[in-house]
Amino acid sequence: MVMLLMATVSVALSERVLTRLSQNQEAYLEGLASSYLDGVAASVSPSVLRRDNWEIYDALLRMKPQMAAIMPRETVITDANNIILASDTPETHPTLAQMGEMFRREFDGPQMRLDIGSKLAFQIRPISHNGEIIGKVYVVFDASSLLKERREVLIALLLTNALVTTLLAGIGFFVVRRMVRPLQILESHLQISASGGLQPISNDEFPKAGQEARRIFAAFNRLVSAEKDKEALVDRLTKEERLASLGRVASGMAHEINNPLGG
Repeated sequence: MVMLLMATVSVALSERVLTRLSQNQEAYLEGLASSYLDGVAASVSPSVLRRDNWEIYDALLRMKPQMAAIMPRETVITDANNIILASDTPETHPTLAQMGEMFRREFDGPQMRLDIGSKLAFQIRPISHNGEIIGKVYVVFDASSLLKERREVLIALLLTNALVTTLLAGIGFFVVRRMVRPLQILESHLQISASGGLQPISNDEFPKAGQEARRIFAAFNRLVSAEKDKEALVDRLTKEERLASLGRVASGMAHEINNPLGG
């Protein structure tokens, strides 16, 4: 029961720590991604207005190495109608092609979406000019390092929790055993007493620590001693009464023998 309680508390704490870590990681990644998206949108906005595909492509190639820390895997620039103007992966997203429906579904609104299964993050940013949307920036980020760090933290938490739970369970076991042991000794002697025998608790069985248990054991031994004294007294009185009865019988018989006709 104690181990189950400790395990439950450990799991709850681990889940809370992991949730907080996930939130911080995603907020950090989203902040970096927003900076990258803002930079891309500002850089390519004039080229999008002119629909200059080569300038857009060149801007993407120049910006990508500068943002290697957040590992953008794919960056696609489209016009307002989702026609691809340029991409840093033209073999996947060719220029002037219609943006694929499946690819667009990966982007869920302006907020970043993290896909644990593919270890990718998706975010979109509109390109505006004079309050009008003239294009869009689609970016796919590699989130494998972020998820790897999260997994390592999870493993560390699990191992730490297992170690701490085992250690606390071991300590709890020995503490409970030390507390219960005097009760087991007392129960054993009470059972012997109930079966008709009286046996004091030996000094070897006295706990080395725990004054309460020692006082209880001492009181039990005094009770056993008093009971034995009582039994000895009863036994002595019984013997004395028996001897007295025999004496009275012997005295009567002697009187009859000495005075056979005196009766």
